[in-house]
Amino acid sequence: MIDPADAIEVLLEELKRQKAEGVLRVGVSSESIQLLKTLGAGSAAKPSTPLKSAILSKETIKAQPSKTFETRAGVVNSNSDASATPAPSPPVVTLPSGTKLEQMEWLQKVVSDCEQTRRHLKNGIKPMLGFGSLDAKVVLVGDLPSIEELEAGRPFVGDVGVTLQKILKETGLTDKDIYLVNSMVWRPETATPHQKAVPKDWEISFNKPYLLSLLKIIRPQCVMALGQQAVHALKETKETISHVRGVWQEVEGIPLMPTFHPNYILNSPSNANKRKVWEDYMKVMEKLGLPISAKQRDYFLK
Repeated sequence: MIDPADAIEVLLEELKRQKAEGVLRVGVSSESIQLLKTLGAGSAAKPSTPLKSAILSKETIKAQPSKTFETRAGVVNSNSDASATPAPSPPVVTLPSGTKLEQMEWLQKVVSDCEQTRRHLKNGIKPMLGFGSLDAKVVLVGDLPSIEELEAGRPFVGDVGVTLQKILKETGLTDKDIYLVNSMVWRPETATPHQKAVPKDWEISFNKPYLLSLLKIIRPQCVMALGQQAVHALKETKETISHVRGVWQEVEGIPLMPTFHPNYILNSPSNANKRKVWEDYMKVMEKLGLPISAKQRDYFLK
Protein backbone atom coordinates (compact mmCIF):
# COMPACT_ATOMS: atom_id res chain seq x y z
CA MET A 1 0.00 0.00 0.00
CA ILE A 2 1.33 3.44 -0.90
CA ASP A 3 1.10 6.30 1.54
CA PRO A 4 -0.73 9.22 -0.18
CA ALA A 5 1.52 11.76 1.53
CA ASP A 6 4.64 9.98 0.26
CA ALA A 7 3.16 9.73 -3.21
CA ILE A 8 2.42 13.45 -3.39
CA GLU A 9 5.94 14.16 -2.15
CA VAL A 10 7.39 12.02 -4.95
CA LEU A 11 5.22 13.92 -7.44
CA LEU A 12 6.37 17.30 -6.18
CA GLU A 13 10.02 16.27 -6.23
CA GLU A 14 9.71 15.09 -9.81
CA LEU A 15 8.02 18.35 -10.84
CA LYS A 16 10.73 20.37 -9.10
CA ARG A 17 13.40 18.38 -10.92
CA GLN A 18 11.83 19.00 -14.31
CA LYS A 19 11.23 22.66 -13.49
CA ALA A 20 14.94 23.01 -12.67
CA GLU A 21 15.68 21.63 -16.14
CA GLY A 22 13.59 24.38 -17.68
CA VAL A 23 10.34 22.47 -18.15
CA LEU A 24 7.40 24.75 -17.37
CA ARG A 25 4.61 22.45 -18.54
CA VAL A 26 4.42 18.67 -18.25
CA GLY A 27 2.04 16.32 -20.01
CA VAL A 28 -0.07 14.06 -17.79
CA SER A 29 -2.13 11.11 -18.95
CA SER A 30 -5.76 10.57 -17.99
CA GLU A 31 -4.67 7.51 -15.99
CA SER A 32 -2.29 9.63 -13.94
CA ILE A 33 -5.00 12.21 -13.26
CA GLN A 34 -7.27 9.50 -11.93
CA LEU A 35 -4.44 8.08 -9.81
CA LEU A 36 -3.79 11.48 -8.23
CA LYS A 37 -7.48 11.86 -7.43
CA THR A 38 -7.45 8.46 -5.76
CA LEU A 39 -4.37 9.32 -3.68
CA GLY A 40 -5.79 12.70 -2.76
CA ALA A 41 -8.90 11.00 -1.44
CA GLY A 42 -6.74 8.78 0.75
CA SER A 43 -7.85 5.59 -0.93
CA ALA A 44 -6.23 2.38 0.29
CA ALA A 45 -6.60 0.75 -3.09
CA LYS A 46 -3.33 -0.34 -4.60
CA PRO A 47 -2.51 1.81 -7.64
CA SER A 48 -2.18 -0.06 -10.89
CA THR A 49 0.72 2.11 -12.11
CA PRO A 50 3.79 3.25 -10.15
CA LEU A 51 3.40 6.98 -9.53
CA LYS A 52 6.76 8.13 -10.82
CA SER A 53 6.48 6.21 -14.08
CA ALA A 54 2.97 7.59 -14.60
CA ILE A 55 4.36 11.13 -14.84
CA LEU A 56 5.39 11.83 -18.41
CA SER A 57 8.70 13.55 -19.03
CA LYS A 58 9.04 16.13 -21.77
CA GLU A 59 10.63 13.49 -24.00
CA THR A 60 7.58 11.16 -23.83
CA ILE A 61 4.66 13.55 -23.88
CA LYS A 62 1.94 12.42 -26.27
CA ALA A 63 -1.34 14.04 -27.28
CA GLN A 64 -3.83 13.56 -24.44
CA PRO A 65 -7.26 15.03 -23.71
CA SER A 66 -6.75 18.47 -22.22
CA LYS A 67 -6.71 18.36 -18.42
CA THR A 68 -5.01 20.95 -16.23
CA PHE A 69 -4.46 21.20 -12.50
CA GLU A 70 -2.41 23.43 -10.25
CA THR A 71 0.50 22.27 -8.08
CA ARG A 72 3.05 24.10 -5.97
CA ALA A 73 5.59 23.43 -8.72
CA GLY A 74 3.52 25.07 -11.43
CA VAL A 75 0.90 24.11 -14.01
CA VAL A 76 0.66 20.60 -15.39
CA ASN A 77 -1.06 20.42 -18.77
CA SER A 78 -1.48 17.44 -21.05
CA ASN A 79 -1.51 19.66 -24.16
CA SER A 80 1.90 21.12 -23.36
CA ASP A 81 3.92 23.31 -25.71
CA ALA A 82 6.90 21.33 -24.45
CA SER A 83 5.84 18.44 -26.69
CA ALA A 84 8.64 16.26 -27.91
CA THR A 85 7.38 16.65 -31.48
CA PRO A 86 9.79 19.12 -33.12
CA ALA A 87 8.46 22.01 -35.17
CA PRO A 88 8.61 21.20 -38.89
CA SER A 89 11.42 22.81 -40.84
CA PRO A 90 10.46 25.46 -43.41
CA PRO A 91 10.20 24.10 -46.96
CA VAL A 92 12.97 24.72 -49.45
CA VAL A 93 11.39 26.26 -52.54
CA THR A 94 13.38 26.51 -55.77
CA LEU A 95 11.36 28.07 -58.55
CA PRO A 96 11.60 26.40 -61.97
CA SER A 97 12.21 28.39 -65.12
CA GLY A 98 9.21 29.47 -67.13
CA THR A 99 6.68 32.26 -67.42
CA LYS A 100 5.19 33.94 -64.38
CA LEU A 101 1.96 32.01 -64.90
CA GLU A 102 3.79 28.69 -65.15
CA GLN A 103 5.80 29.46 -62.03
CA MET A 104 2.68 30.48 -60.10
CA GLU A 105 0.87 27.30 -61.13
CA TRP A 106 3.89 25.29 -59.99
CA LEU A 107 4.00 27.10 -56.64
CA GLN A 108 0.27 26.58 -56.15
CA LYS A 109 0.74 22.83 -56.64
CA VAL A 110 3.70 22.72 -54.24
CA VAL A 111 1.67 24.49 -51.56
CA SER A 112 -1.42 22.36 -52.18
CA ASP A 113 0.65 19.16 -51.90
CA CYS A 114 2.37 20.32 -48.70
CA GLU A 115 1.59 18.00 -45.79
CA GLN A 116 1.42 20.83 -43.26
CA THR A 117 -0.86 22.87 -45.50
CA ARG A 118 -3.24 19.94 -45.97
CA ARG A 119 -3.27 19.30 -42.23
CA HIS A 120 -4.29 22.89 -41.48
CA LEU A 121 -6.93 23.29 -44.18
CA LYS A 122 -10.18 21.38 -43.78
CA ASN A 123 -13.46 20.91 -45.64
CA GLY A 124 -12.01 21.35 -49.11
CA ILE A 125 -10.65 24.86 -48.45
CA LYS A 126 -7.75 25.63 -50.74
CA PRO A 127 -4.51 27.35 -49.65
CA MET A 128 -4.45 31.06 -50.34
CA LEU A 129 -1.67 32.34 -52.56
CA GLY A 130 -3.27 35.69 -53.18
CA PHE A 131 -5.19 37.40 -55.93
CA GLY A 132 -4.32 39.96 -58.56
CA SER A 133 -2.05 40.73 -61.49
CA LEU A 134 1.18 38.80 -61.95
CA ASP A 135 2.59 42.00 -63.48
CA ALA A 136 1.67 44.05 -60.43
CA LYS A 137 3.71 47.10 -59.47
CA VAL A 138 2.80 46.62 -55.81
CA VAL A 139 2.23 43.49 -53.74
CA LEU A 140 0.17 44.22 -50.63
CA VAL A 141 0.75 41.66 -47.88
CA GLY A 142 -2.00 41.48 -45.29
CA ASP A 143 -2.81 39.82 -42.02
CA LEU A 144 -3.36 36.11 -41.44
CA PRO A 145 -6.28 34.78 -43.47
CA SER A 146 -9.62 35.20 -41.73
CA ILE A 147 -12.33 32.56 -41.85
CA GLU A 148 -14.24 34.76 -44.31
CA GLU A 149 -11.18 35.09 -46.55
CA LEU A 150 -10.52 31.35 -46.56
CA GLU A 151 -14.13 30.69 -47.51
CA ALA A 152 -14.02 33.36 -50.24
CA GLY A 153 -10.67 32.12 -51.52
CA ARG A 154 -9.16 35.61 -51.63
CA PRO A 155 -7.69 38.14 -49.19
CA PHE A 156 -9.18 41.46 -48.09
CA VAL A 157 -12.91 40.75 -48.21
CA GLY A 158 -15.77 42.49 -46.42
CA ASP A 159 -15.36 45.92 -44.86
CA VAL A 160 -11.59 45.53 -44.83
CA GLY A 161 -11.56 45.01 -48.58
CA VAL A 162 -13.89 47.95 -49.21
CA THR A 163 -11.66 50.24 -47.14
CA LEU A 164 -8.50 49.09 -48.92
CA GLN A 165 -10.06 49.54 -52.36
CA LYS A 166 -11.07 53.12 -51.47
CA ILE A 167 -7.47 53.92 -50.55
CA LEU A 168 -6.05 52.27 -53.67
CA LYS A 169 -8.51 54.13 -55.88
CA GLU A 170 -7.22 57.44 -54.50
CA THR A 171 -3.63 56.47 -55.33
CA GLY A 172 -4.45 55.89 -58.97
CA LEU A 173 -3.38 52.23 -58.84
CA THR A 174 -5.59 49.92 -60.90
CA ASP A 175 -6.31 46.21 -60.69
CA LYS A 176 -3.46 45.47 -63.12
CA ASP A 177 -1.05 47.28 -60.78
CA ILE A 178 -1.72 45.33 -57.58
CA TYR A 179 -1.51 41.84 -56.12
CA LEU A 180 -3.10 41.04 -52.75
CA VAL A 181 -1.86 38.22 -50.51
CA ASN A 182 -2.04 37.12 -46.88
CA SER A 183 1.05 36.53 -44.80
CA MET A 184 0.20 32.81 -44.40
CA VAL A 185 -1.55 30.27 -46.61
CA TRP A 186 -3.48 28.81 -43.68
CA ARG A 187 -5.09 30.05 -40.47
CA PRO A 188 -3.01 29.18 -37.36
CA GLU A 189 -4.01 26.25 -35.17
CA THR A 190 -4.37 28.63 -32.21
CA ALA A 191 -7.09 30.56 -34.02
CA THR A 192 -10.77 30.21 -33.11
CA PRO A 193 -13.80 31.84 -34.72
CA HIS A 194 -14.06 34.36 -31.88
CA GLN A 195 -10.40 34.98 -31.04
CA LYS A 196 -7.68 36.79 -32.91
CA ALA A 197 -5.28 34.35 -34.45
CA VAL A 198 -1.80 34.30 -32.97
CA PRO A 199 0.63 32.27 -35.09
CA LYS A 200 3.50 30.39 -33.56
CA ASP A 201 7.00 31.30 -34.65
CA TRP A 202 7.38 28.06 -36.60
CA GLU A 203 4.16 28.74 -38.51
CA ILE A 204 5.45 32.13 -39.65
CA SER A 205 8.83 30.66 -40.61
CA PHE A 206 7.20 27.73 -42.41
CA ASN A 207 5.01 29.97 -44.58
CA LYS A 208 7.72 32.53 -45.35
CA PRO A 209 9.35 30.62 -48.26
CA TYR A 210 5.98 30.50 -50.03
CA LEU A 211 5.49 34.25 -49.57
CA LEU A 212 9.02 35.08 -50.73
CA SER A 213 8.64 32.79 -53.75
CA LEU A 214 5.52 34.68 -54.74
CA LEU A 215 7.47 37.95 -54.59
CA LYS A 216 10.20 36.43 -56.76
CA ILE A 217 7.61 35.42 -59.35
CA ILE A 218 5.83 38.77 -59.53
CA ARG A 219 8.94 40.95 -59.03
CA PRO A 220 6.97 44.09 -58.08
CA GLN A 221 8.49 47.54 -57.82
CA CYS A 222 7.62 47.65 -54.12
CA VAL A 223 5.86 45.71 -51.37
CA MET A 224 3.50 47.03 -48.70
CA ALA A 225 3.19 45.19 -45.38
CA LEU A 226 -0.26 45.98 -44.00
CA GLY A 227 -0.15 45.44 -40.26
CA GLN A 228 2.17 44.01 -37.66
CA GLN A 229 1.67 40.35 -38.60
CA ALA A 230 2.59 41.10 -42.21
CA VAL A 231 5.77 42.88 -41.08
CA HIS A 232 6.68 39.97 -38.81
CA ALA A 233 6.11 37.48 -41.63
CA LEU A 234 8.35 39.38 -44.05
CA LYS A 235 11.07 40.60 -41.69
CA GLU A 236 10.83 38.23 -38.69
CA THR A 237 11.07 41.21 -36.38
CA LYS A 238 9.28 41.70 -33.07
CA GLU A 239 9.04 45.47 -33.48
CA THR A 240 5.55 46.89 -33.38
CA ILE A 241 3.96 48.34 -36.49
CA SER A 242 3.84 51.76 -34.79
CA HIS A 243 7.65 51.80 -34.68
CA VAL A 244 8.31 50.64 -38.24
CA ARG A 245 5.45 52.12 -40.28
CA GLY A 246 6.34 54.76 -42.80
CA VAL A 247 10.02 53.81 -42.96
CA TRP A 248 11.31 52.15 -46.12
CA GLN A 249 12.85 48.72 -45.62
CA GLU A 250 13.71 45.89 -48.00
CA VAL A 251 12.71 42.30 -48.66
CA GLU A 252 14.30 40.15 -51.39
CA GLY A 253 15.91 43.30 -52.76
CA ILE A 254 12.50 44.97 -53.15
CA PRO A 255 11.58 48.22 -51.33
CA LEU A 256 9.18 47.45 -48.47
CA MET A 257 6.79 49.98 -46.92
CA PRO A 258 5.15 48.92 -43.62
CA THR A 259 1.88 50.60 -42.75
CA PHE A 260 -1.24 49.97 -40.73
CA HIS A 261 -3.80 47.34 -41.72
CA PRO A 262 -7.16 48.69 -43.01
CA ASN A 263 -8.66 47.46 -39.73
CA TYR A 264 -6.75 50.26 -38.03
CA ILE A 265 -8.91 52.83 -39.80
CA LEU A 266 -12.10 50.83 -39.33
CA ASN A 267 -11.51 50.61 -35.59
CA SER A 268 -10.20 54.17 -35.12
CA PRO A 269 -11.53 56.29 -38.00
CA SER A 270 -10.10 59.64 -36.93
CA ASN A 271 -8.60 62.05 -39.45
CA ALA A 272 -5.28 61.77 -37.63
CA ASN A 273 -5.17 58.00 -38.12
CA LYS A 274 -6.32 58.23 -41.73
CA ARG A 275 -3.56 60.77 -42.34
CA LYS A 276 -0.88 58.42 -41.01
CA VAL A 277 -1.97 55.69 -43.40
CA TRP A 278 -2.34 58.07 -46.34
CA GLU A 279 1.17 59.46 -45.84
CA ASP A 280 2.55 55.93 -46.21
CA TYR A 281 0.60 55.38 -49.43
CA MET A 282 1.88 58.70 -50.79
CA LYS A 283 5.44 57.46 -50.21
CA VAL A 284 4.59 54.42 -52.34
CA MET A 285 3.10 56.67 -55.01
CA GLU A 286 6.33 58.69 -55.07
CA LYS A 287 8.37 55.49 -55.33
CA LEU A 288 6.29 54.40 -58.32
CA GLY A 289 6.42 57.80 -59.96
CA LEU A 290 2.68 58.38 -59.67
CA PRO A 291 1.48 61.99 -59.66
CA ILE A 292 0.30 63.47 -56.37
CA SER A 293 -1.95 66.49 -56.59
CA ALA A 294 -2.03 69.36 -54.08
CA LYS A 295 -5.47 68.14 -53.03
CA GLN A 296 -4.14 64.64 -52.34
CA ARG A 297 -1.27 66.04 -50.28
CA ASP A 298 -3.80 67.79 -48.06
CA TYR A 299 -6.04 64.78 -47.44
CA PHE A 300 -7.16 64.48 -43.78
CA LEU A 301 -5.22 67.57 -42.65
CA LYS A 302 -8.37 69.58 -41.97
